[in-house]
Amino acid sequence: MIRTVSRLALSAVLLPLTLAASAGGDISKVVTLDFDDLTVGNLLRDQYVSQGVRFSGTSEPTSNEAGLVSTEGYSGLFLGNSEPNFVNVGLGSVTAKFVNPATGQPATASRARVRMGDGDPNPQIACVNAFDPDGNTIFFVCVHLIEEGTTVTIRRKDIAPARMAEIRFYAISAFPDTGFNMDDFSFSLH
Repeated sequence: MIRTVSRLALSAVLLPLTLAASAGGDISKVVTLDFDDLTVGNLLRDQYVSQGVRFSGTSEPTSNEAGLVSTEGYSGLFLGNSEPNFVNVGLGSVTAKFVNPATGQPATASRARVRMGDGDPNPQIACVNAFDPDGNTIFFVCVHLIEEGTTVTIRRKDIAPARMAEIRFYAISAFPDTGFNMDDFSFSLH
């Protein structure tokens, strides 16, 4: 009899907590952006604030515009991404800042994933750097893009207990006319 009462009491406490957690909305759902809904030639900026991310880009004067939505890469090759659109990073950088979809105010993400490639035979190194809300680096990796369609995944366990406020994508290259492209960017907000 005591065991039954204890289980009922525990259930009475846990059920409202479970309902309260699920009633707040599913902010941890995975959002995937393939950029196919954007017009080619536009710069990637505030188009996805309502989905939880704001982009910005900086470019070197001699490279493709960072953040430019395109269907043609550095040699027109696709990188295992979803066609037709992707985003040029070039030799500049593209930054993704996570925001609250309802307010546009800063938010954090628990995981992210991106597909990258450069579409040419020149050696290219693409870097991904994630920062916490205070600007501290919490994840950093550079990958050699000899094989097209390289995917970088930042998992919750890679950054715990920190939370990502932004991710910066940029290239390191010995070739002034090369850069890389990104597509199929996915993330989960906290």
